Amino acid sequence: MATNAIIRKNELSSLLEVAQHALNEVSKGKPMKQFKAVLGIVCRLRTDFIAAVSQIIEKIKTELTDVMHDVNAVNGEVVTPEVKVTRSPVSVLVHWSESSVFKDEEQVYTFADFERLAKDAAICNGNVIDNGYSKTKVTVALVNDITGCTESYGCRLDLALGDVVGFRDHAQQMIRYHETAEGAAYHKAIGLVSHVEFLKTINWGV
Repeated sequence: MATNAIIRKNELSSLLEVAQHALNEVSKGKPMKQFKAVLGIVCRLRTDFIAAVSQIIEKIKTELTDVMHDVNAVNGEVVTPEVKVTRSPVSVLVHWSESSVFKDEEQVYTFADFERLAKDAAICNGNVIDNGYSKTKVTVALVNDITGCTESYGCRLDLALGDVVGFRDHAQQMIRYHETAEGAAYHKAIGLVSHVEFLKTINWGV
């Protein structure tokens, strides 16, 4: 497995070879224009160039030594801890709903307000077996807690007691179903595995 430290070591080794080659060529009196372009160094004199590249070589060697300590730390391999991505829901755009609880189409609610209204809509319908459900099309906006970027997740909710009473309920039901053999097979067959993985990252502490 190529770890970050090993990749960094390979990059430094390649850069060191380029820098040393450039230094050797220029020291022999060969044209240095192409080497300055490669290394991004602007020097008026060959001696300036040699001094600058010599400094770069020493810096690369120092970094390479530090990286090698990491590479050798665990039998030549460094385990980089995985950063867990979480997403926090902040708002919900209700495109339309069969429930009269949502008065207007294309209306944005805070996530907390939407969950409250969705539960009200579900209660109004009563038990899904007897009274059906209110189809509700939504897009949920979530903030990636690492990048700070806003992402979205769209779905249709069937609001009723005994079906779903909000987006959180919908997401958690999907996750629980996916954990069964039947659910995993079904989600794979219709291409919803990535959706479930996305839902698993949601931070509900809002």
